[in-house]
Amino acid sequence: MDDWLRSAPATLQSVRELRNRLAQGLSLFQVSPKDQANWLLCFSELATNSVKHTAPPATRLWLTLKEDETGLSLILEDDGGPQPGLASAPLPDELQEGGYGLALVHQLFAEVHFSRDGDRNRVTLRQQGPVNQLPVIAVIDDDKVMRALLTTLCIELGNEGRVQWASAGHPAPWLVGPGTIRQVGVTGPLPGLRPDPHFVTNERQLKPGEILLFWTDGLLDSRDAAERQRWESQLKEICLTSGPGLEQLAHRIARWFDERINDAALDDMTLLLVACPGA
Repeated sequence: MDDWLRSAPATLQSVRELRNRLAQGLSLFQVSPKDQANWLLCFSELATNSVKHTAPPATRLWLTLKEDETGLSLILEDDGGPQPGLASAPLPDELQEGGYGLALVHQLFAEVHFSRDGDRNRVTLRQQGPVNQLPVIAVIDDDKVMRALLTTLCIELGNEGRVQWASAGHPAPWLVGPGTIRQVGVTGPLPGLRPDPHFVTNERQLKPGEILLFWTDGLLDSRDAAERQRWESQLKEICLTSGPGLEQLAHRIARWFDERINDAALDDMTLLLVACPGA
């Protein structure tokens, strides 16, 4: 079969459109729906990296499927600056900012090759025989970011301010009190990444005036450590200077996030604030 070629501008919307076209292309190569999920997941991770993390930024993406006697290959190219830190790495034991997506790509494919060819970045995925590892993955199609990874947060609200939670892939929450902020609890790995995952049930008895702030990692999404630290300091300042009431704090954080999103291609985010009744 002839090579399957597509190209599009380097935007998050184009990543979504290319992902849909890739599903059609994989069907032409008779890839089963079960295996398509892995190709689509890894394409989403790699293409989103190309759009968000190349400097100077990429302006164009090229996607190719080709098949020979060794099997099917996917080739993704962009015209952005070189991307650092794309080598193989083990899956982290604990959640960290970044790292899961690329580690998962290396887990799922027998060959993952990054190169620089002229003025283009190129990554080649090749599946030789069965997939290396078949974790239980729920693939989601995020309208804003194309991240095809599932994260989970389970919370149980009890009497008199008692809160229990278990996290799979979300940052540990902040406990906001009068004049103080600290991170509490522990988090666990993304669902399906490990055959024997362990998820801790965290518990906190909230006192009047205390707030638990849960958020998805898009709220502070940055691969630049200094930038992330600056945003974290700004978020703490917002939490410590807001007036009483969860609604006011939620609105201030949302406005702050919206102002940042106008200047950069940021992830989406979700906030969840929990306080003791009557606080």
